[in-house]
Amino acid sequence: MATLTVVTVPVITQSPASQTVTLGQPANFFVLASGVPTLSYQWRKGGTNLSGANATNYSIASITAGDAGTYDVVVTNSFGSVTSAPAILAVANPSSYAGVLAGWEVTGLSGYGLSPFAATSNAPNVAVVGLTRGSGVGTASTAATSAWGGTGFVFANAAAAITGNSFATFSLMASNGYTLSCTNIPAYNIRHSGSGSTNGLWQYQVGNGAFTDIGSAITWGANTSSSGNLQSAIDLSGIGALQNVPSGTTVTFRIVLWGGTGTGTWYVNNVSGLDLQVLGSLAPVSSGVTAPTIITAPVATNVFAGKNAGLTVTANGTAPLAYQWLKNGSTVANGGVISGAFTNALSFTPAATNHTGNYSVIVTNLGGAVTSAVAFLNVVPVPALVLSNSASGFVLAANGGAVSNTIVVQRATNLTPPIVWVPLQTNVIGTNGQIRFTETNQNQPASFYRIQIP
Repeated sequence: MATLTVVTVPVITQSPASQTVTLGQPANFFVLASGVPTLSYQWRKGGTNLSGANATNYSIASITAGDAGTYDVVVTNSFGSVTSAPAILAVANPSSYAGVLAGWEVTGLSGYGLSPFAATSNAPNVAVVGLTRGSGVGTASTAATSAWGGTGFVFANAAAAITGNSFATFSLMASNGYTLSCTNIPAYNIRHSGSGSTNGLWQYQVGNGAFTDIGSAITWGANTSSSGNLQSAIDLSGIGALQNVPSGTTVTFRIVLWGGTGTGTWYVNNVSGLDLQVLGSLAPVSSGVTAPTIITAPVATNVFAGKNAGLTVTANGTAPLAYQWLKNGSTVANGGVISGAFTNALSFTPAATNHTGNYSVIVTNLGGAVTSAVAFLNVVPVPALVLSNSASGFVLAANGGAVSNTIVVQRATNLTPPIVWVPLQTNVIGTNGQIRFTETNQNQPASFYRIQIP
């Protein structure tokens, strides 16, 4: 029995959508398409293929200013291809933030808690590496519940504890487009056993720099019960290195632990609310971006079908500038005789009558978007010559003469090469928008006429 397989060219049922995304945040484009046999995909930015972008979706994990632009996707199978409508990605300036940069709630933890123990709460646009035990901190004995920590700490001082990796750490990093400032570690509670760590020291590190002490060594307190020992808040606002830390630079805090014996325990203890937290702020980077402005809008153009046509715009603004041409309010895509839909110059090579319409262009950058004034592109059929008699001689007429193009009536007395065409008249507009030329010289054995559109 024969099998009938119906094959179809690709059809896009949903094009990617335009979107505005805050600097440092993710963006995702997707397309829905159908067709048989199997479809393949190629995403593009500004008409240029994006390497490795061959799925039904295209994602950017963290937007930068350079990601602003126009995106589309070409869907192909062995029977043809189709290009989606383009989508504009506009990149917005981020907003400021003040509050908890990272915080941990230890309620319900057992077995000393995970290492790293992810932040229970963290600010948007802050990447956090959770509470992490150094390799010198163990988890051997029975652990308290609703507490995070470990065992060991059998070192005499901070230097020995650092050498022995007897510490806990966590890290913060601002996303693209922000600076990070750490202002305060609110009061917290430390619990330890009688043989656990009795002393500690807070330190910070910026990037790959050296660790620096925050104040002096701390004696955790004598209480070894489950209520633990309340610790004073730590003011970070006066530490210049922890203010306005640029995006992509890691700030690491380290709690160095010593003074224990055997398998004594030490914990960040459970209290009301977040049990350990860092407060601070995020500030958007001043980009100095100038929003786009239109300097020269596209100009209305008249052209005969079959001739090349183009529309251009001149815009100012902080680079990169992204362009999207519109026809009658709908996006224009490259393809066939149309090119430059994502540039400042839209071209038709050649123009056809179905290209007639109202054109404008959206210009976008990190600072915003602006739409040009509308320009009318008028593409009319090439006029045809009509010959008639009059009292004064033959009359040549051509409809469509009102189009603002140079039209030259030419005559040749024979068609034997080399043909010599003699210009007779240029752009004489008669009634009803006709080019009209009256031939009064009727003494030629033969005459041949044509209209030339340079």
